[in-house]
Amino acid sequence: VPLTEPVDPVDMEDYLFTHPLAVDSGPLRDLLEFPSDDIEVIYSPRECRTLVSSVPEERYHKLGTGFNPNTLDKQKERQKGLPKQIFESDEAPDGNSYQDEQVDDLKRRSMSIDDTPRGSWACSIFDLKNSLPDALLPNLLDRTPNEEIDHQNDEQRKSNRHKELFALHPAPDEDEPIERLGIPEVPKEHFGQRLLVKCLSLKFEIEIEPIFASLALYDVKEKKKISENFYFDLNSEQMKGMLRPHVPPAAITTLARSAIFSITYPSQDVFLVIKLEKVLQQGDIGECAEPYMILKEVDTAKNKEKLEKLKSQSEQFCQRLGKYRMPFAWTAIHLMNIVSSAGKRKGSWSERRNSSIVGRRSLERTTSGDETCNLTNFRPATLTVTNFFKQEGDRLSDEDLYKFLADMRRPSSVLRRLRPITAQLKIDISPAPENPHYCLTPELLQVKLYPDSRVRPTREILEFPAKDVYVPNTTYSLLEGDYRSAKNSNAQ
Repeated sequence: VPLTEPVDPVDMEDYLFTHPLAVDSGPLRDLLEFPSDDIEVIYSPRECRTLVSSVPEERYHKLGTGFNPNTLDKQKERQKGLPKQIFESDEAPDGNSYQDEQVDDLKRRSMSIDDTPRGSWACSIFDLKNSLPDALLPNLLDRTPNEEIDHQNDEQRKSNRHKELFALHPAPDEDEPIERLGIPEVPKEHFGQRLLVKCLSLKFEIEIEPIFASLALYDVKEKKKISENFYFDLNSEQMKGMLRPHVPPAAITTLARSAIFSITYPSQDVFLVIKLEKVLQQGDIGECAEPYMILKEVDTAKNKEKLEKLKSQSEQFCQRLGKYRMPFAWTAIHLMNIVSSAGKRKGSWSERRNSSIVGRRSLERTTSGDETCNLTNFRPATLTVTNFFKQEGDRLSDEDLYKFLADMRRPSSVLRRLRPITAQLKIDISPAPENPHYCLTPELLQVKLYPDSRVRPTREILEFPAKDVYVPNTTYSLLEGDYRSAKNSNAQ
């Protein structure tokens, strides 16, 4: 095509008519072939699963990018009382404008440059001899502090200022928004396979102080924690009385002893980790845990004086440091090992581990990695955990925990070097019912049905799922600090 000849533009309508779009075979092919007038849109309000909606009324609504406060009625309301400003460009030209220009031109020609005081052509436009002088600027050369000038400017800006200055700007065109987020399509709250864990009792060989426990799920392969902590208190009323000066009366929401965990990807690498804490006291963890390792319940009469002394010391620490905690012991349960074993046995079962084989035979895998992990149809199991590992050091880091959990799945001498603490923790593990009663969401909201508010509740524990199952704009969740104090009061 010669460069000098213009090329006719393509007729897009004709091109689209002669070249129809090829519809690929896929799950949405039927929707593409539907006529536009053959689809009916019906608004279906979402059902709220809690007794009270978690979304506060009109809270944060105005901070959303989809919220536009500049409606036409509000614009007219704001513009009432504003003085009308007329600029030269807004004035319509009249018939006399041409004559005025001719008169001004004659004035310029009639006056000479020599007749003007300043001798400039620009000054010849005005009648400087008969014009009034400009008003003097007071205090023009005075020294004024910068702070005072800023204060004066600030006061002048505030005078006769409209209270909604930026709102007077017209709203952006709906066809060309700067930023506008649309309504999400069919929001749906995500739930994985749900597991119900009931904590029944926690007993040590000696009872000298309150002990606090927590549960959480960990994925060894991914090396991450996949749920928040569930704090529960199984202390007797006598032990709770030792902390009465420091702990206020507990709310019913903090007395939960059963929890529902959600697992999106159940696998052979998921462990239920149990951590124990005690009131902060003088000395390292080894000294604090030594009585639990050497004193036995059968020797209570023989060691009566020693136990009374330990209990007296614990009462003193509870009175002085009852608000503070220190790590004490931990253990872990191979979750899929329990689920697969419960499916092969009848009724409930109990697992007791001997300290000589901890971390080897009793904690080895009994299922192959190729088997499908299903948490919805196994038999409920009652588990008795009899051994805990003494906390080594000031803190059990996540990296150390993942190493220990990996060693639990294969014969290793690492765990055998850890000194065990004998205890009995009884828990029930079962598939969660579809509609459990007396259930609380992670935000402590009551889930339907909740017949009696005085009954000990069951807590739903928040899952930390993978990114591929994130569903934004689905549920309104409170900030962590809004309900973290309630869970901490349970541990206190």
